[in-house]
Amino acid sequence: MTDAFFVALLGVAGQLVQGLTTELVLEMRRRRLPAAQLGSRELDRAVDTTRRRLADLRALSPDEWQAATDAAAAALAGAGVTLDLVFELDLDPSRLAKAVESRGTAVAQRAGLSAAGETVYRRVIGVTCDHVVTALQAQPGFERLLQLRTYREIRKPSGLPDPDSVFTARYVEVVTKRLGQFELFGVTRGRRPRRHAFDKYVSLAVARGAPDDDEEGLTGVGIDVANALADHPRAVIRGGAGAGKTTLLQWIAAAQTGLVPFFVPLRQFAHDGAGFPSPEQLPGIIAGTILGEMPAGWASRRLAAGGATLLIDGVDELPPEKREAVRDWVASLAEVYPGARYVVTSRPPAIEEEWLDFVPFDLLSLSAQGIQDFLSRWHEAAQEEYGDEPGMHEWLATCRRELGELIATRPELRRLAANPLLAGLICALYQDRHMHMPRDRKSLYDAALELLLLRWDERRGVRLDQAPALSMEEQVVILQRLAYSLVKNQDILLPRDQAVHRIRHAMRGIRPEHAEPEAVLQRTLERTGLLREVYDGQIQFVHRTFRDYLAAKEVVDAGDLGLLIENAHLDPWHDVVIMAVAHARPIERERLLGDLLAGNAAARERPAVHDRLRLLAAACLAQADVTESDEIRDQVHRAAQRLIPPASLDDAELLARAGPFVLELLPGPEGLNDEQAAGVVRTAAMIGGEAARDTIARFTAIDQALVIDELLRAWRVSDDPERYATEVLADVDFGDRRLDIQRWSRVQYLRHLRRLTTVSCRGDLTPLDPLAAIPNLRRLELLQNTVLRNLTPLTTARELRVLHLASCPMLRDLSPLRHTRLTELRLYLMNASLPTLTGAPITRLVIRDRTLTAGLHDLPDTLPLTELVLENRPPDRNLQGIERFTGLRHVEFIGTPSRLELESLAALPHLTTLTVHAPDSIDALVELPALTHLTLHAVRDDVRTKAHSLTHPVIDLH
Repeated sequence: MTDAFFVALLGVAGQLVQGLTTELVLEMRRRRLPAAQLGSRELDRAVDTTRRRLADLRALSPDEWQAATDAAAAALAGAGVTLDLVFELDLDPSRLAKAVESRGTAVAQRAGLSAAGETVYRRVIGVTCDHVVTALQAQPGFERLLQLRTYREIRKPSGLPDPDSVFTARYVEVVTKRLGQFELFGVTRGRRPRRHAFDKYVSLAVARGAPDDDEEGLTGVGIDVANALADHPRAVIRGGAGAGKTTLLQWIAAAQTGLVPFFVPLRQFAHDGAGFPSPEQLPGIIAGTILGEMPAGWASRRLAAGGATLLIDGVDELPPEKREAVRDWVASLAEVYPGARYVVTSRPPAIEEEWLDFVPFDLLSLSAQGIQDFLSRWHEAAQEEYGDEPGMHEWLATCRRELGELIATRPELRRLAANPLLAGLICALYQDRHMHMPRDRKSLYDAALELLLLRWDERRGVRLDQAPALSMEEQVVILQRLAYSLVKNQDILLPRDQAVHRIRHAMRGIRPEHAEPEAVLQRTLERTGLLREVYDGQIQFVHRTFRDYLAAKEVVDAGDLGLLIENAHLDPWHDVVIMAVAHARPIERERLLGDLLAGNAAARERPAVHDRLRLLAAACLAQADVTESDEIRDQVHRAAQRLIPPASLDDAELLARAGPFVLELLPGPEGLNDEQAAGVVRTAAMIGGEAARDTIARFTAIDQALVIDELLRAWRVSDDPERYATEVLADVDFGDRRLDIQRWSRVQYLRHLRRLTTVSCRGDLTPLDPLAAIPNLRRLELLQNTVLRNLTPLTTARELRVLHLASCPMLRDLSPLRHTRLTELRLYLMNASLPTLTGAPITRLVIRDRTLTAGLHDLPDTLPLTELVLENRPPDRNLQGIERFTGLRHVEFIGTPSRLELESLAALPHLTTLTVHAPDSIDALVELPALTHLTLHAVRDDVRTKAHSLTHPVIDLH
């Protein structure tokens, strides 16, 4: 049988596959989730799968094949399969196939198929249904849709009056449209950039800030933002300038988690006299156009019901005197509305480590793999823009490959590309400059400005005489003066009228006949991409990197070096200082570096500020290719050496910007405390390269969570993750700490980590072979995996003792566990067949399963259980059938047991410990003689008391 035959065979049911995929895509797009139709590569894979699965049916004659496949096609077409039916059947291909067969019984009878023909008929339907489910699950964003459907079914809002429900849907729709997409920089060839979904291009990850030694998990390798915040309803996200903090909150706002998002950009409240919004003012920040439709008290009700998330962006963008006020404002909201969720962002220096009782997270830049993924998606989008233009696809593929190799070898370029917006800029520059990239940061920004201000219009065919005829120099001067005014006044946003006013001032010396300020602003907004209008008439630079770069140029041109030094200790000025050194002439660089070493007025009052300025001087040195003399360079080197090891992780990041010479100054671990050792590792990791890896490898023997977390962060940005795993992480003693991981790019190398014992994988990671290959894996968590079907690989994990499975809807068969050495199994919200546990060597079972509502009879009595924890809540909990597990010694459950349940418990001959959570009354226990000599734990409000008795239970109930 040829490939053409199998293509034809698949085409029999292709209409169903494509129809359901289209239905899914439409629903996902309606919900603003990323989606893409089934493509040719998926078809090729389906053909291969069909060949393998039908290879044993070759003996059938062509006529019988035709009759069987025609009947299968008719049955599939007439079965009325819908997307809702597929979800109703729990995405189970076998159940879907049975439903199709049942609805197509008459079709099969009319076809008069032979026994062999009926076999083909059923197999074709089975293969097709498998293709349907596989095609749906392959869609980007499918997992999010599955969660939303589950949320909708399980957590439907209750108690809201109808007007509230209507406005909630209306408000969420507006917020999603406003915040749910971003412009993929440099792709568009038209005048209006196409907007793209975040999930398709950006993989956002965070790490738990400053883990303690007793922290259960390690997050340095990065965990998904949504999952991290789901476990922590009050969080502070910290990240440097340009790290993507605002992008993160916009992504959360548009993620449709079932919670109403209130997005609060604090930059709008930075000016004097601006008070922070009341609950009823929150919706108007993003959705002011529909504020008149809002029912009175709607926002307060959503907050009070715990159905809202407050996304508070940019504590650092407030003047220092207002930061305490915003802290008090958030604290008062959290006190009045404790059930709501709160996420706050800031640059690290502007917010203390323990801000209120919020859990700190560090926003991670794109990993090395994340950058490569972004490059691939950017160039795919570029190919869509160019269409079928001859030779363009091949050229773009070459650009993508060679740019990826270039970024991997240039640390400065890699640091810039770790920001999605700048990664898009780099892609556009590389294409525009015919695969040539400037070597230093200043030249990179100069080339970017030329592209944005001049060449972008040329490439798009825009006639310059149709707009204000400003030269490149005139545009740069206007923008750098505007940028400097923003920095000096600590502004991020400007109302449009103020922006026009400042542009008018910035145009001094510009030929007046060329343009009016309003026209200049409008042209810059429409054509360059450097300025954008957000939040109803507010103007800002598209990225603070451009603002600071242009402001630094104006500082040097205006000769304001003294003002620069006096503000250099303030975090918002750090990048301005660094880029001013890049713009300056050699003699000006000498002065700037010398003044930073000498210190400013603030440094003379506080030694810590003086040290910070010396670190800043070291960071500036990387931008000073030429200085007036060698002496100043030597002075900066010596000053930096005295500040090594860095006193904090923030200092480590600043020190790393000084460049590779710092690696030679970094000490080994001897004599360093945990924070200093972690700082050295982060410094080396940010510098990158082979020498950095050698430096980091000296710290692998330290058994401290803070240091191990930094070792994992360094792995995340490593350009050779397998080599890093074998040379750095192989012998790290992780102890019992859990490693949270979700990227296949890292999972495949875990086999090299010889002392790793505990791993948690969240998301669609399959197959499990790389996990089973971890030499000393003892505990494994598989969470929210919508594609996992087979546990067989775990039979080779001979050290595995604890397995935790949660929300893996496609996993049915647990029978492979009988061939493992598991002693503990945790099952939460699964669709697995519990009887398939027969023969598993499990002594401790923790379970929450809907099939146990009527009792525990589905659990095979061959399980050698000594401990059972049942987490079903009444009325979905029933202990009947527990008497079959005669080896049980400890039982734990929720809610007061019924009389029948107590009788089942009384039949357990070896039961010695009983734990009851949230009991109403357990007086009936003492009436059962069989339950004497029992230790009872009664738990209410998470307070546990323990009592002992030799003759009857003694109950101490809180």
